[in-house]
Amino acid sequence: MSGRAPKGLLLGIGAAAVALVVLVGGLYVVQSLAFSPKSAVSAYFSALGARDAAGAWRASGNEGTPPPTMRSGALRKGSGYEPPTDVSIGAVTVRDHSASARVSFRLAGRTRRVSVAVQRDDRKSWLLFHGWHVSQGSGSLMVVAPGLSTVTVDGVSVSGSSDGYGSGVTVPVFPGSHRVGVGPNPLLAAPARTVAVDAGSSEDAGDAPTVQLAVSVKESAHDAVDRAVRTLLDRCAQATTLDPDGCPFSYYSYYDADHVQWTITKYPTFEIAQDEGGVSTSTTESGTADVTYTYKGYDGKPAKDHQTVDIQVDGTVTVKHGQIAWQPSGY
Repeated sequence: MSGRAPKGLLLGIGAAAVALVVLVGGLYVVQSLAFSPKSAVSAYFSALGARDAAGAWRASGNEGTPPPTMRSGALRKGSGYEPPTDVSIGAVTVRDHSASARVSFRLAGRTRRVSVAVQRDDRKSWLLFHGWHVSQGSGSLMVVAPGLSTVTVDGVSVSGSSDGYGSGVTVPVFPGSHRVGVGPNPLLAAPARTVAVDAGSSEDAGDAPTVQLAVSVKESAHDAVDRAVRTLLDRCAQATTLDPDGCPFSYYSYYDADHVQWTITKYPTFEIAQDEGGVSTSTTESGTADVTYTYKGYDGKPAKDHQTVDIQVDGTVTVKHGQIAWQPSGY
């Protein structure tokens, strides 16, 4: 009896070895092509180029709901957002569960070269492979818009843009070119600005780019402010007391006044100014108002008095419920 292994057994072992090599090689190819740091970076920039906000959000390893400035409405064509173009992924350096990729792309008219950090996922895909995600998938920009409580970034309304001192608000965004402006506002306007936000980090990268909007009062708002001032003065003139509540004129009498009647004899003139604190009015020429009233003197007999008082219209201008409103200082 021969000591050699049967030919069929040898063939079977050989076939199994070949299958194992093919399987291991196939797994390696899948890992390299679909579950590698480079593939994660490629998927991220591809999503940005396709304006796929959800895809870019997932490629960044994020879960939950993204902020409004990182949703599909902000990335759509015509919104003002422009993604990086001509993306080229260079050398990738892997250290344990983290990696960095050298990436170049065109943005805002120039070529930028950055290092993009990548992190290995904790969970496995298909129970076999650890995926990767871009760990610097979101950037930010700061908007300073004195006097404005709301601005727009890529067509999306963002609240809290200024605290009255020009410190601004930080807005999360994807890398790319972004248009910052003012939404519908009957009082204030500002030319739109475009700002580029880099991906990853580079040697010359600093803090989040800051956009300073040149806010000014609309020409069309001047007539509206004048109407708001006159509307309040006319309402105050309907008062039947010597000290109308919330009004920029009053008169003091030692006596209890009855039958009070106010008449505005001259409307004041004013100028409008805008600064970090908001929009205000300052009197350039005082107005006047006459007041007549009756009272009982020390002798108990009825008497009548007539006085003229100045009207000052220093105050603040705001927007309430979409309409321009004016309030005198001190009230």
